[in-house]
Amino acid sequence: MRIEPLIKVKLYFLALVFILILAGCDQGVLSGVGYQKVTVSDPVTNSKIEVALWYPTLRASRNKRLGPFIESLAVDAVPDDSNGLIVLSHGFAGDSLSHIDTAIYLAKHGFFVATPTHPDLVGLKSNNLQLDPLVMRPRVVPLLLDFLLEEERFKNTLAHKNIGILGYSIGAYTALSALGGHPAFDGLADYCNKVSIGDVLCAKWSKARFENISSQLNFERDTRIQAALLLAPGYGPLFDKQALSNVNVPIKIYSAEQDQDLPEPFHTGSYKNNLPIPPEHEVIANAGHFVFLAPCPDGLKKKIPKFCVDPDGVDREVVHGKINAGIVDFFIKTFSE
Repeated sequence: MRIEPLIKVKLYFLALVFILILAGCDQGVLSGVGYQKVTVSDPVTNSKIEVALWYPTLRASRNKRLGPFIESLAVDAVPDDSNGLIVLSHGFAGDSLSHIDTAIYLAKHGFFVATPTHPDLVGLKSNNLQLDPLVMRPRVVPLLLDFLLEEERFKNTLAHKNIGILGYSIGAYTALSALGGHPAFDGLADYCNKVSIGDVLCAKWSKARFENISSQLNFERDTRIQAALLLAPGYGPLFDKQALSNVNVPIKIYSAEQDQDLPEPFHTGSYKNNLPIPPEHEVIANAGHFVFLAPCPDGLKKKIPKFCVDPDGVDREVVHGKINAGIVDFFIKTFSE
């Protein structure tokens, strides 16, 4: 029996394995995704904001149940170095799991992701101006960045110059306000004459609410944030050219073609027309507003079909495969410029 051919075969496979390892490193994919929860203090309201963290780690993952999801995670693992920090702001009354697949995908590709749970319903019912979602959400972003960049467990693993924000629906409002957008209500009357009855911006109780909080909406731009990605952005009528004049970072928008909740002309269209730097824009064909939420387990589809079931011809998992890859590409490209 000749030994030399066997040695050649072994060397060939070793070389192949080495090439595959290098390819994985080039894509920023690590073996484990770390997960842990922290709380951030809001001194204005003396409250605590719960935040889930997702990040690259060298520790092996194990199956972990989080709400209705079962994911492979390394709980409380030590973070590895990251390509950047991304704050992910969910839609109204969502939570840190609303975009779990996107957070995990980003972490697998080398990003440290922070997903705060905004207490929207509690704030809206409290009659406390400082707890109103339109006031509190933008205030939480710099508090969260301060915490992560100063916290001993995380600060040395974060790429401090590479910070982005990702917002869905009202989360886009969060992002733009943190970037120095100054929402105003001057254009609401014209908007409300054009849209259907039932729009939350045009409800009778909204007028009094907006009058009460308008003085609290002069947010300073957080200059640490270098890029933003918006999913089905809402609150477009509150941002004209003047309101967005300070928002001078690269932005990409994904919108849904059949978004009945936030019609494109009034929301995405407003941002496309009024942002000082024209945003990149992609449309998800035939999809509705909730296509950007994480794909639902089968049991959840039966309980809340409105949020989980998409129109015929729309496969949410396929859509998310493309969107998540696009999100990673956008932040990598932007941070490298």
